[in-house]
Amino acid sequence: MASGITRQAMLRHRWTLIGPAITQMTGAAIIATMIAANSSISRSLTPSQLQNVDLVDLRDATIVFLGISIYMLIIIVGVTMNLAMSRQMRDIALLRSIGASPGQVRRCLARQAAIIAAPAATIGFFLSLPVCHFWLELLRAHGALPQNVTYVATPIALPIVIGICLVTSVVGTLIAVIPASRRPPNTALVRASIGNLRISATRTIIGFLLVGAGISASIVLTKTSSEHAGDAALFVILAECIGMGMVAPLCIRFVTKSLNALPSKHTLRLAVDDLDTITRSLSGALIPLILAVGFTAVKIGGFGTIMHSTHHHPAPEALWLEYSGTAVYGIFAAVAALNCLITISIARRRNLSVMQLAGARRSTLVSMAAIQTLIITGLGLAMAAIVALATLAPMMHQAAHTWVPYFSPATLTAGVGVTLGLVAAGLVLPTLMLTRKRPIAVLIAED
Repeated sequence: MASGITRQAMLRHRWTLIGPAITQMTGAAIIATMIAANSSISRSLTPSQLQNVDLVDLRDATIVFLGISIYMLIIIVGVTMNLAMSRQMRDIALLRSIGASPGQVRRCLARQAAIIAAPAATIGFFLSLPVCHFWLELLRAHGALPQNVTYVATPIALPIVIGICLVTSVVGTLIAVIPASRRPPNTALVRASIGNLRISATRTIIGFLLVGAGISASIVLTKTSSEHAGDAALFVILAECIGMGMVAPLCIRFVTKSLNALPSKHTLRLAVDDLDTITRSLSGALIPLILAVGFTAVKIGGFGTIMHSTHHHPAPEALWLEYSGTAVYGIFAAVAALNCLITISIARRRNLSVMQLAGARRSTLVSMAAIQTLIITGLGLAMAAIVALATLAPMMHQAAHTWVPYFSPATLTAGVGVTLGLVAAGLVLPTLMLTRKRPIAVLIAED
């Protein structure tokens, strides 16, 4: 019976489970690539060659990249699984109403997480094989590796990535469903129907504490060496991004109330009112979005400010290694943010159909999604800018005697454009797709 319920739940919510699977697959590929790259370097070179200072630094950087990948995977997979499982709150309430215990509900959803994680991690491992080979070629081409370093397969990476994905998926799922599984059936049904409109004070306080801790840590890092400060900066950014995600519902509510106070047209009012109903879901999607933009801004702004203010240029191979690593993590977080936004769009398929039956035209709903894209992009960029500035300002004052990080106009324009395109791909394009079917057919299929 339990396996049957799990199978039916996965069939019913298969589209919302694709996002977490893709996120896990991407993260597994990155982790396996870093493991294989470090192993290939160690096994291709002689002991005397491995004593070379540049190679020691490169191997250390690879290990740091691996650690960063694992931490990012834990957080991002937890966020995406939490968001995907929140789509099953109504099903959880129905199971509770027919006698299912909280433990049975949690085990059912944990099985779903495990079923998704294992194949996603396996696919990610096999994707890492050509990716690692290409990564090593790039390192050789840019002079960061000797030409005799070749790719060496590392099978041990497979159980490692599967284990990490399994643990993060199951833990993220259990965290998401524990409150809902403990609610009385009637209360759970009401919450599933109207959503959790209340913003927890505890959540908000913890969020502000994490942001404050991140800012304090960035100040402390100015007292350490630049090498250690750079390695620890990511953990500062992670704390700030999680904190920003936890206070995001408060920020979204403030923005929606401010916009509602302005004289506005029907489409803007519709967009703002609809945005207010998905506040909690959007807060989860903002974490990887802020992480992608904030982490990229810290790396680019750090090097850019030092080169602009002091005219000191790092070695080209070192700069390329840092920028390429930043691109990998930025893309990983961006993929997770896109998956979260698409999951949110799919989750409101029923609401879109109801709006159509109430007389809203398809063009109106697409315009609504476009307005929401602008709002979320602006909010995400503003929160990411706070994270980047709080992390960079103390370090840049210490290293370059300036509180204001430097970004070229082209970099800023590209950052805004990419972020806007990413959010539009997660909100506008799914709305175009979801409103193609007859609304009554969608409602019948949902029920």
